[in-house]
Amino acid sequence: MNVPLSPLVCPRCAAELHPRTGYPTQATCFEDCLRRCDSCGLGYSNSRHNQTRIYRNPLDNIPPEVLPGVEDALINALNVDNRANKKQKFGFSTSEDALMWTVFSFLQATGQLRRIVRDCGLVHNNADEPAMLLWGVPQPAASPRGDSIRKRVIEVCDKLRENPRRRSEPDVILDFADDGLVMVEVKYRSGNDQQKFGDKHDKYMRGTDAFVEPKQIQSSWLYELTRNWRIGVELADGRPFTLVNLIVKNREPHQMRRFRTGLNYQRGTYRIATWKDFLSGCNPSKWPLWFSEYLEGKLPGMMPLMVEQP
Repeated sequence: MNVPLSPLVCPRCAAELHPRTGYPTQATCFEDCLRRCDSCGLGYSNSRHNQTRIYRNPLDNIPPEVLPGVEDALINALNVDNRANKKQKFGFSTSEDALMWTVFSFLQATGQLRRIVRDCGLVHNNADEPAMLLWGVPQPAASPRGDSIRKRVIEVCDKLRENPRRRSEPDVILDFADDGLVMVEVKYRSGNDQQKFGDKHDKYMRGTDAFVEPKQIQSSWLYELTRNWRIGVELADGRPFTLVNLIVKNREPHQMRRFRTGLNYQRGTYRIATWKDFLSGCNPSKWPLWFSEYLEGKLPGMMPLMVEQP
């Protein structure tokens, strides 16, 4: 029996959103939402519980304080074929890209990246603030050092014979020059992507000493982490390298053990960090109200970290 959708309330104008005529299929954009406010440009997914907010303008999904630069980053992400889809999904309240952009751009703007990464033990020297790339795009855009790193990422992807229109785009690259390289694979509502290895994945394990047990890597099915590890090893080029898996909680212990076993730790370090542990290095006094409220909405449980220390 087809149970009708219940009406919802627009959080912006408080209008009651009655479901429109149509079968409640999965909503992939604002126009698919049967409960939407055209005046405010905000709709809800067509699920009956735990609805996702979907914005007509995807950039409305992040606070206005971090809007500068985001559109440029989205249209210049390294995976050309995925740019349109990436921008559309950016407008979903469940978007890990939107969360990542908000947090990392805020940390960079407030000069907290170096301390957080150091306090988490990801770099060990008194490094300067890093050059940062999100999805392979330098932040800020007019960064000669960032442009140089982007070119190097493209060279590495080409060396690995990736399709030029579908290159890998590491979520976050933090380059500390001689003090090392940190790459972050960001997760929010989902676990790490899994896929059975085939020829397109095996190429990341050929012609390299980045792995010591390729069969363990293959049996883990963690192809995205495998790809990032290989690219990071190449990009670091002998410098200290750490691949960080930033997650809410570990949901794949068996796969992770296999993946860890297969890595060559002479070439880098692999770390799992929860969002809470990662953000514990923040200076709470530098968290404005808008950022505190944003984090509490996205990552409940962060609030205790926001209490200023005497």
